[in-house]
Amino acid sequence: ATVDIILLSLLEEKDKYAYQMAMELKEKTGNAYTIKEGSMYPILTRLKTKGFITYEEVIHCEKMRRVYYHLTETGHAYLAERKATLKENLKVIYSLIDLD
Repeated sequence: ATVDIILLSLLEEKDKYAYQMAMELKEKTGNAYTIKEGSMYPILTRLKTKGFITYEEVIHCEKMRRVYYHLTETGHAYLAERKATLKENLKVIYSLIDLD
């Protein structure tokens, strides 16, 4: 479920293709967290099946095709709900452990 939140969050600002999401995740985390494109596709397919994302194939140049993923309204609602739940869970965890 955490990977779902991460991928949906990457699509929150604008539509992206898988390689673009992988590179953005790598950059934002300073290489601490990566997802290979090949691992993303089954997750993206599952998110599409649930109605959280859609996709559009776009032709770049003559031979290059990219699949751009788009966060749906259902996906936005699900992401907001999951973020709220995660935030509450982290508050509880932080209250139980000393991170200093």
